[in-house]
Parts: sequence; structure tokens; C-alpha cells
Amino acid sequence: MTSGSSESFFPAKTEVLDLLALDNRWWPVGKETVKLNQENAQRIVIFNNISLIFNFMEHQMKLFSAGFYGIKEGKQIIEVRLNDDKRRAINLGDRIKFSLLPDLKEEFKTEVVGLLKYQSFRDLFSDISLSHWNASNWTIDQAVAQCYKYYPKEDEKKYGVLGIRIKTV
Repeated sequence: MTSGSSESFFPAKTEVLDLLALDNRWWPVGKETVKLNQENAQRIVIFNNISLIFNFMEHQMKLFSAGFYGIKEGKQIIEVRLNDDKRRAINLGDRIKFSLLPDLKEEFKTEVVGLLKYQSFRDLFSDISLSHWNASNWTIDQAVAQCYKYYPKEDEKKYGVLGIRIKTV
């Protein structure tokens, strides 16, 4: 994916949890500055001349073949999940290891480059291009219905939704 306008990366309705320049350079966030040190798997936050160093985490997620190969082949750049406790632990720069269901024998790793928080699947799909979810020929209603096959509406209301922008590594 080539870089486009900032709207394609941080849509208007999105609460951006953290910011990262697309080229992993310094990006100001209020009074602090964030830099990712990919070689040492660390996030360095400088605030009032104090450096805080956070190590990146590796998360594990399982996918069926359409999502698995969509991400692996670069056709899907946003993974959609409930914003439950497990997903709230995800930060920019973290890695996600995706495993192919049902046998989990095939896997690959990605890097988290954006976190997009929404109240509902409909809000998310109304705000991003469905092509980012490898569903460019779908309607928003079809995308929402697909999510409800895996997540109950009650959980969507309870946790909200997280669009995880990723790139393969």
C-alpha cells in the first residue's frame, strides 16, 4: 500500500490511541515525542526530557483462511476485532503472530502501525475503505453482518471495536 492522505490512515471518527509517522520517524504527540526503535523492539517516549522505554510485545491471533491469506498477501491492512481486554494490551510497534485455523500449523508475523477505536463495526466500516479489510466488493451491511458471525452485538456494545492497522514483517 502506498501512503495516501492522512485521512486514509486516521479517519475523522477515529480516536487515535497513539500516533506513528509512516516511516517510523519522530512523531509529536502533545508534549511528548514517540520514537520506535525497531532493532531493539522498544518504544521510547520522551516527556519533559525524561526517556521512558517500553518493550514491544508479541500477541497471537487466529484467523480463518480468507483473513489469514488476505493479510499475508498484503490485500488486507486492517484487522477488525472487539476492543476487549486482550486487544487493549496492543500498542503501536507490537507484533502480532497470526495462525491459520483450524490446525494452526501455518503462521506469519505482522507489526502494528495504527490503532483505530470505534463504538461499532458500522462506524468503523463507514469510516474506512472496505478495501483495507479486503472487502472492496462488499457493502457496509455485508461487512457488519460478517463481524456478527463471530462477535455478539452485546459484546460490541460492551467493548467497542478496534481496527488494527498492520503490515507484514
